Amino acid sequence: MTDWNDGMVEKYGCDALMCPMGTYNDFGRRYGSSGIACEKCRRATYYGSIECRKKTMLGSGSHPLQKLVVLSAGLTIAVVLVKKLWVVLNQNFDFERHAGLYS
Repeated sequence: MTDWNDGMVEKYGCDALMCPMGTYNDFGRRYGSSGIACEKCRRATYYGSIECRKKTMLGSGSHPLQKLVVLSAGLTIAVVLVKKLWVVLNQNFDFERHAGLYS
């Protein structure tokens, strides 16, 4: 183990392989002759993170498909509401009285 990552694993342990969850740095691991440490970041949700993600509307560390799921749910709700509104408006509409509008 003394040769792994130029001896960094022997010197710094697991951090020389990957930064722990909740930490990050440019290489995703402790590196360099001085052992540049992984910095704390609550939004670094993965082992070996190379960035401290910015907060988004969907939350930090969101899954890549989360935006698609949120969009799909929003569109589904919109379609259901429009359909219900259409049914209500058609039930209350007096077609005989306004028959001239559609001829």
